[in-house]
Amino acid sequence: MTTHNNKKQSQYYQPLDSEYNRRFTINRQPQVAYIDWQLAEISEPVLTDWKGYLRVPVSGTYILKMTVDDSGYVKMALPPTLGVIEVETILEITGKHSSISTQTAPIVLDAGFYYIEMHHENSIPDRDYPNATQFKLELNGTRVDYLYDMVIPPNRLTSADAWRLAGCYDPVSYKLGPEAIWDMTSEALKKDTGGGESCALRMSIALSNYGFDFKGIADNWSLKDPDNTLLGQDANGNNKQYVLVGAAPMRDFLISKLGPPDYAKYGEGVGYTPRNGDVIVYADAGHTGLSIDGRADYGGGFRDNLWLLSRTTMDDPDTQSTIN
Repeated sequence: MTTHNNKKQSQYYQPLDSEYNRRFTINRQPQVAYIDWQLAEISEPVLTDWKGYLRVPVSGTYILKMTVDDSGYVKMALPPTLGVIEVETILEITGKHSSISTQTAPIVLDAGFYYIEMHHENSIPDRDYPNATQFKLELNGTRVDYLYDMVIPPNRLTSADAWRLAGCYDPVSYKLGPEAIWDMTSEALKKDTGGGESCALRMSIALSNYGFDFKGIADNWSLKDPDNTLLGQDANGNNKQYVLVGAAPMRDFLISKLGPPDYAKYGEGVGYTPRNGDVIVYADAGHTGLSIDGRADYGGGFRDNLWLLSRTTMDDPDTQSTIN
């Protein structure tokens, strides 16, 4: 059976690196998600329900096994089909049973947190003999002891705005070498700064064309070329003139606009894990860049201090948001 719950897309699945994103709140539920086998004298059916998130530690094929006395089911959110995320009944045992019943199902899962619903019912026996109760779910032989609660933030930018910024970065991405980027600027800027590393310059060009003006920002440098259209125009129709040329000033700028980084670290098991569909910016004292679709080469290589602007598993903000 397939059901469509009134939940936002983000509430069905989140990648495992959400554990390292400071904007997420993830807590283990206090109650256990199983019932040990035990005798249970009851005068009416006893129903138990669990709802929350199942933590899948690594990607792979899992055998889900449900053990019940008397009946129960397991529903899980599955990957989207045609853009619709569905909650499907994976395991189900119905009726009254005089002994423990089990059911298994293979399923391919990515590492992460999946929305799950589990239901157990202990019925009054039809005959006069001791009644027992039990419920447990196992993944590849390991019992699921707890589910998790999650508070999932929206994307920092709408997906349209995040990809518009990525479009502004694309012409100056690392498809081009540093000299080609500096040649877009001005002789005055190259002379004043001495040229060199181009990472912050690339980000400045992208952010300026996205809509920001670095005039008045600490540690900025001027093109000193009013006819240069590289940075777009300001509100008065004049060509913008200011850029940042150091990774550390760009890091400080991003912190001033976006707050502390979402991820302090980069790398699977310690911080941000690249994912198709992501738009992310990053900056430390030595490098800054923008990446799309988890591509390290696009922005010259990932670094620590990362801000996730948009991810396909997260919902867009209810109101328009921007870096400006």
